Amino acid sequence: RSTLFPYTTLFRSAIQRWLCYLSKFTWFMVILGVLNLLWGLNFELFYLNHSSNLLLIMPLIIYNNADVEKLRILKENKGKSGIYCRVNKVNGSKYIGSSKDLYRRLLQYFNTEYLLKHENMVICRALLKHGYSNFNLEILEYCDCKDLIIREQYYIDLLKPEYNILKKAGSLLGF
Repeated sequence: RSTLFPYTTLFRSAIQRWLCYLSKFTWFMVILGVLNLLWGLNFELFYLNHSSNLLLIMPLIIYNNADVEKLRILKENKGKSGIYCRVNKVNGSKYIGSSKDLYRRLLQYFNTEYLLKHENMVICRALLKHGYSNFNLEILEYCDCKDLIIREQYYIDLLKPEYNILKKAGSLLGF
């Protein structure tokens, strides 16, 4: 299983580069918008540096309501390492994280005592304030443990998440 991760990451990043190139054309953006509306595709559009460059991010999985989907989230991420993003539905703020054990890390977020104990973390305060149902949980990619820090830093640099206090990945290697 782990030997497929590098190829999956390369394939996804090639698609993202190709879609980013096509996003320069208005006709492509109109078609993509229509597809999103008709079929509910999970493409997210981000503006970089308030310029006209548009970047497409395609999460592997998007969980729209952690309150309702808790068991599914934990089951689908058991035994996996990867990069995740929490997106506040109220204000659009993001948090990027990584873990060598996503099941354990996500389980910590479901523990109110953990959130209260770590209130110094902006994401914990936000989850307590807004509640799980006001956050999307996105699995950006699964990857080998050895690649976690590099990939997390890639997404931190790309998306500039507001909830990340540290702008350098890897201080705690996903706990």
